[in-house]
Amino acid sequence: MENCRDPEYASWKIINVRCPRSPTFKRQKFISAISLKFVLLTMVLKAWKNASIKAGVVLSLITVFNCSTAQTLLPSQPARDISDSANIRYDSLEKIYGKNKVIPTQYAKQLIYALSYFPELVNTKIKLKIINSEKGLISTNLTFGSVFRKASKRTYIIKIFEPSAGSNIPLFVNAGINGQAGIFGHELCHIVYFGTKNTFGLIGLGISHVSVKYMDQFERNTDSADIARGLGYQLLAWKAYLNKGFAVMRNDIIPHEEKYPGGKRYMSESAIQEQMSRTEKYVGLDSRW
Repeated sequence: MENCRDPEYASWKIINVRCPRSPTFKRQKFISAISLKFVLLTMVLKAWKNASIKAGVVLSLITVFNCSTAQTLLPSQPARDISDSANIRYDSLEKIYGKNKVIPTQYAKQLIYALSYFPELVNTKIKLKIINSEKGLISTNLTFGSVFRKASKRTYIIKIFEPSAGSNIPLFVNAGINGQAGIFGHELCHIVYFGTKNTFGLIGLGISHVSVKYMDQFERNTDSADIARGLGYQLLAWKAYLNKGFAVMRNDIIPHEEKYPGGKRYMSESAIQEQMSRTEKYVGLDSRW
């Protein structure tokens, strides 16, 4: 609220009550508004004649459009087999989700397709690295400096571990496009979760990794989030591949999810299917791989 500036009401000192306006004051205010608009319009028209400014205006409009598009991106829907779709849609998806991503060619289609289920990561910096090691199969972490930055400024590293020749460990490269997209989705769920943590939260999460019980629940929750995103079929394909691979490695006749490293830490095939049957976006679809 304001005090009256109109001379006719100059002596008024009213608090929390809008002062009445005289016809003279209203007329002057209207003329001032018209004059201001005319001056602004003249400036815009003169500026438009300048090619560089014109280009700047166009780029600004494109930026606004792109920002609006990013905010309204819709995630991909569940698909039993993404083999054809990942190839057909790659070019269009890469234009959207390829920003700030460094991905080796052999895994570009799989990761880009998995990213289409995570619209909020469209501008996130992610690097995929292939490391010759038997440390594991795949993992995700932040660069050291990113721990101390706000979420939008962080860089994440997804590491694929490829063992040396002659190893009996199942190779990531042989998991197939569906299985690879499924585990990529799992790792992207980690990135989304890391993005909700500040520096102290990330440090606390790192300390929590020493707890086996905590990590078991943490990874099962991540599998569950991957399914909820829509990559349930792909996670199921990844799980089936590991079951078969580790069964062969151990000379087992019947693959069993509890017999390979991490088997109790992640959801079993039956658990994945059970959650899919209870998730609305999978209703009417066959959850068996």
